[in-house]
Amino acid sequence: MDSGIDRQREHSGENAASLSNHLARVTTQTLRVVLATVLFFWAAPQDAQAAIYKCPVAGGGQVFQDTPCAKDVSKGKEPSLAAATRSETPLGMHPSWLATPEQSPQPAYCDRLGCDCASQSRNFRDGMAAAVADALFLEASWHRYVQSVIKSETGALKGRARMEQEIEIAESACDLQMSQTTLRNYGELGFAQLEAAAAKAKARGHVNYDQCDGSNSAVCDDVDAYQLHQRVLMDLETLKSPRDYFVTGAD
Repeated sequence: MDSGIDRQREHSGENAASLSNHLARVTTQTLRVVLATVLFFWAAPQDAQAAIYKCPVAGGGQVFQDTPCAKDVSKGKEPSLAAATRSETPLGMHPSWLATPEQSPQPAYCDRLGCDCASQSRNFRDGMAAAVADALFLEASWHRYVQSVIKSETGALKGRARMEQEIEIAESACDLQMSQTTLRNYGELGFAQLEAAAAKAKARGHVNYDQCDGSNSAVCDDVDAYQLHQRVLMDLETLKSPRDYFVTGAD
């Protein structure tokens, strides 16, 4: 009887030892997998941060970024959105044009698809070059905002008229901030794209509107790009001077 019990105990001990060895092997394998996974994800950011690109920007100068440089715009190749670099004073603009309006409801947020500010939005369906060209109408945007504030402060507005004027102030402030944020985020990129398109148009001799008779859309596109570039250059000349020189309280 005792020998039978001893054999059962011996067999149970062998099973326990076998189970213990199996668990040890499984635990070791699991730890190896976990360790390999941790090492992989630990090393990935290191590799990503190791790639730093030194890239030229439109108008001269260089920036450092973690994405490949845009194509050489001097050779007429259009840069991509991946090359967008934020600038607080894009394209040599005077900082006064990019000052935040005092009576702004909230900041504007812009990405490659468009902008949002309070209840207003703006899309970039016509491309970044067109979006930047539109945003450069800062003189008109500032004038609208200043006039709405002056009207609110000097006029004896009450009730509905007062409410409508407050809405106009908020909307004009948001419109202004969407333009400012567009220029900070994409001004350099959009201008570089427009320069590339204008250079191609000039090389083809497509620079005057009388060349666009509607029979060839490609010619019309070239002329539009060239003329838009000329208008943008004039806008930039204005924006390189302090804002107070141009924007006053007088209509």
